[in-house]
Amino acid sequence: MQKAIVAVAERINKSGGIHGRPLLLFHEDDQTNPEAAVRAARKLIDVNKVIALMSTWASAVTLAVKPLAVEAKVFYISVSGADAITEGNHGGYIARTQPNTKLQGQVYAKWVLSRKEFKRVAYMALQTPFAVPSATTSWARSRPAASASPTNLIYEDKKPSYRSEITRVLATNPDLIMLEGYTRTPS
Repeated sequence: MQKAIVAVAERINKSGGIHGRPLLLFHEDDQTNPEAAVRAARKLIDVNKVIALMSTWASAVTLAVKPLAVEAKVFYISVSGADAITEGNHGGYIARTQPNTKLQGQVYAKWVLSRKEFKRVAYMALQTPFAVPSATTSWARSRPAASASPTNLIYEDKKPSYRSEITRVLATNPDLIMLEGYTRTPS
Protein backbone atom coordinates (compact mmCIF):
# COMPACT_ATOMS: atom_id res chain seq x y z
CA MET A 1 0.00 0.00 0.00
CA GLN A 2 2.82 2.36 0.81
CA LYS A 3 4.34 1.89 -2.65
CA ALA A 4 1.00 2.67 -4.27
CA ILE A 5 0.53 5.81 -2.17
CA VAL A 6 4.05 7.01 -2.99
CA ALA A 7 3.49 6.38 -6.71
CA VAL A 8 0.21 8.32 -6.72
CA ALA A 9 1.70 11.19 -4.69
CA GLU A 10 4.65 11.41 -7.10
CA ARG A 11 2.28 11.53 -10.06
CA ILE A 12 0.18 14.25 -8.42
CA ASN A 13 3.28 16.27 -7.53
CA LYS A 14 4.66 15.96 -11.09
CA SER A 15 1.36 17.39 -12.31
CA GLY A 16 1.70 20.42 -10.07
CA GLY A 17 0.26 19.08 -6.83
CA ILE A 18 -3.20 19.83 -5.50
CA HIS A 19 -4.14 23.46 -6.12
CA GLY A 20 -0.45 24.11 -6.71
CA ARG A 21 0.67 22.51 -3.45
CA PRO A 22 2.78 19.33 -3.45
CA LEU A 23 1.82 16.35 -1.34
CA LEU A 24 4.23 15.64 1.49
CA LEU A 25 4.23 12.07 2.84
CA PHE A 26 5.28 10.80 6.26
CA HIS A 27 5.57 7.05 6.86
CA GLU A 28 5.18 5.09 10.08
CA ASP A 29 4.91 1.33 10.62
CA ASP A 30 1.87 0.25 12.67
CA GLN A 31 3.31 -3.30 12.87
CA THR A 32 -0.28 -4.57 12.56
CA ASN A 33 -0.46 -3.87 16.29
CA PRO A 34 -2.96 -1.46 17.91
CA GLU A 35 -0.48 -0.10 20.49
CA ALA A 36 2.22 0.53 17.89
CA ALA A 37 -0.39 2.10 15.60
CA VAL A 38 -1.56 4.51 18.29
CA ARG A 39 2.06 5.60 18.92
CA ALA A 40 2.63 6.05 15.17
CA ALA A 41 -0.63 7.99 14.74
CA ARG A 42 0.21 10.24 17.69
CA LYS A 43 3.55 11.09 16.07
CA LEU A 44 1.96 11.74 12.69
CA ILE A 45 -0.80 13.90 14.17
CA ASP A 46 1.10 15.72 16.93
CA VAL A 47 4.62 16.02 15.49
CA ASN A 48 4.21 15.87 11.71
CA LYS A 49 0.85 17.73 11.78
CA VAL A 50 -0.66 15.55 9.03
CA ILE A 51 -4.11 16.27 7.67
CA ALA A 52 -4.81 12.66 6.69
CA LEU A 53 -3.92 9.12 7.72
CA MET A 54 -4.03 6.29 5.20
CA SER A 55 -3.68 2.58 4.75
CA THR A 56 -4.15 0.65 7.94
CA TRP A 57 -5.54 -2.75 6.99
CA ALA A 58 -6.14 -4.58 10.28
CA SER A 59 -9.50 -3.69 11.80
CA ALA A 60 -8.16 -3.73 15.36
CA VAL A 61 -5.46 -1.24 14.35
CA THR A 62 -7.92 1.03 12.56
CA LEU A 63 -10.35 0.97 15.49
CA ALA A 64 -7.53 1.88 17.91
CA VAL A 65 -6.50 4.89 15.82
CA LYS A 66 -10.02 6.04 14.91
CA PRO A 67 -10.67 8.09 18.09
CA LEU A 68 -7.35 9.92 17.68
CA ALA A 69 -8.23 10.91 14.12
CA VAL A 70 -11.75 12.02 15.05
CA GLU A 71 -10.51 14.05 18.02
CA ALA A 72 -7.79 15.74 15.93
CA LYS A 73 -10.15 16.17 12.94
CA VAL A 74 -7.71 14.30 10.69
CA PHE A 75 -9.21 12.44 7.73
CA TYR A 76 -8.55 8.71 8.11
CA ILE A 77 -9.06 6.16 5.34
CA SER A 78 -8.30 2.46 5.68
CA VAL A 79 -8.84 -0.81 3.89
CA SER A 80 -10.00 -2.54 7.10
CA GLY A 81 -13.13 -4.66 7.02
CA ALA A 82 -14.95 -4.27 10.36
CA ASP A 83 -18.23 -2.38 10.09
CA ALA A 84 -17.51 -0.68 13.44
CA ILE A 85 -14.89 1.43 11.68
CA THR A 86 -17.44 3.61 9.93
CA GLU A 87 -20.25 3.23 12.46
CA GLY A 88 -21.04 5.87 15.04
CA ASN A 89 -20.47 9.59 15.02
CA HIS A 90 -17.13 10.29 13.40
CA GLY A 91 -17.91 13.66 11.87
CA GLY A 92 -17.07 12.46 8.36
CA TYR A 93 -13.40 11.98 9.21
CA ILE A 94 -13.42 8.17 8.84
CA ALA A 95 -13.72 6.19 5.61
CA ARG A 96 -12.84 2.72 4.41
CA THR A 97 -12.48 1.17 1.00
CA GLN A 98 -13.50 -2.34 2.09
CA PRO A 99 -17.12 -3.32 1.38
CA ASN A 100 -19.26 -3.73 4.47
CA THR A 101 -19.63 -7.12 6.14
CA LYS A 102 -23.19 -7.60 4.89
CA LEU A 103 -22.16 -7.14 1.25
CA GLN A 104 -19.12 -9.40 1.62
CA GLY A 105 -21.31 -12.03 3.30
CA GLN A 106 -23.81 -11.89 0.47
CA VAL A 107 -21.06 -12.42 -2.10
CA TYR A 108 -19.49 -15.31 -0.15
CA ALA A 109 -22.87 -16.98 0.33
CA LYS A 110 -23.87 -16.49 -3.31
CA TRP A 111 -20.65 -18.13 -4.44
CA VAL A 112 -21.05 -21.06 -2.00
CA LEU A 113 -24.68 -21.57 -3.03
CA SER A 114 -23.71 -21.54 -6.71
CA ARG A 115 -21.47 -24.56 -6.18
CA LYS A 116 -23.48 -27.78 -5.80
CA GLU A 117 -20.47 -29.68 -4.45
CA PHE A 118 -20.35 -27.61 -1.24
CA LYS A 119 -22.80 -29.24 1.15
CA ARG A 120 -20.79 -28.77 4.34
CA VAL A 121 -19.01 -25.47 4.82
CA ALA A 122 -16.48 -24.51 7.49
CA TYR A 123 -15.47 -20.93 8.22
CA MET A 124 -12.29 -20.25 10.17
CA ALA A 125 -11.20 -16.74 11.04
CA LEU A 126 -8.62 -15.02 13.18
CA GLN A 127 -10.16 -13.33 16.23
CA THR A 128 -10.59 -9.78 14.91
CA PRO A 129 -13.37 -7.17 14.94
CA PHE A 130 -14.25 -8.42 11.43
CA ALA A 131 -14.41 -12.16 12.17
CA VAL A 132 -17.60 -12.71 14.19
CA PRO A 133 -19.83 -10.38 12.14
CA SER A 134 -18.45 -11.93 8.98
CA ALA A 135 -19.10 -15.46 10.24
CA THR A 136 -22.68 -14.73 11.23
CA THR A 137 -23.46 -12.74 8.10
CA SER A 138 -21.66 -14.80 5.47
CA TRP A 139 -22.44 -18.32 6.43
CA ALA A 140 -25.88 -17.72 7.91
CA ARG A 141 -27.04 -16.97 4.37
CA SER A 142 -25.72 -20.30 3.07
CA ARG A 143 -27.49 -22.46 5.69
CA PRO A 144 -30.77 -23.05 3.83
CA ALA A 145 -29.00 -24.72 0.92
CA ALA A 146 -26.47 -26.67 2.94
CA SER A 147 -27.28 -30.16 4.20
CA ALA A 148 -25.60 -29.32 7.49
CA SER A 149 -25.09 -26.07 9.34
CA PRO A 150 -21.78 -24.39 8.62
CA THR A 151 -19.02 -24.70 11.20
CA ASN A 152 -17.76 -21.34 12.46
CA LEU A 153 -14.47 -21.35 14.32
CA ILE A 154 -12.78 -18.17 15.48
CA TYR A 155 -9.12 -18.82 16.38
CA GLU A 156 -6.61 -16.89 18.47
CA ASP A 157 -3.48 -15.26 17.09
CA LYS A 158 0.12 -16.44 17.66
CA LYS A 159 -0.56 -19.89 19.07
CA PRO A 160 2.34 -22.33 18.73
CA SER A 161 -0.02 -24.84 17.08
CA TYR A 162 -3.47 -24.86 15.55
CA ARG A 163 -3.82 -28.65 15.58
CA SER A 164 -6.92 -28.67 17.81
CA GLU A 165 -8.67 -26.06 15.65
CA ILE A 166 -7.86 -27.92 12.42
CA THR A 167 -8.93 -31.24 13.97
CA ARG A 168 -12.23 -29.71 15.11
CA VAL A 169 -12.99 -28.30 11.66
CA LEU A 170 -11.91 -31.42 9.79
CA ALA A 171 -14.13 -33.55 12.07
CA THR A 172 -17.15 -31.91 10.39
CA ASN A 173 -15.94 -33.31 7.05
CA PRO A 174 -16.30 -30.00 5.20
CA ASP A 175 -16.44 -29.73 1.43
CA LEU A 176 -15.13 -26.17 1.71
CA ILE A 177 -13.05 -24.38 4.32
CA MET A 178 -13.14 -20.61 4.12
CA LEU A 179 -10.07 -19.34 5.98
CA GLU A 180 -9.56 -15.71 6.92
CA GLY A 181 -6.46 -14.42 8.62
CA TYR A 182 -3.31 -12.42 8.14
CA THR A 183 -0.17 -13.51 6.35
CA ARG A 184 3.14 -12.95 8.06
CA THR A 185 5.09 -9.92 6.94
CA PRO A 186 8.45 -10.98 5.50
CA SER A 187 11.35 -10.03 7.77
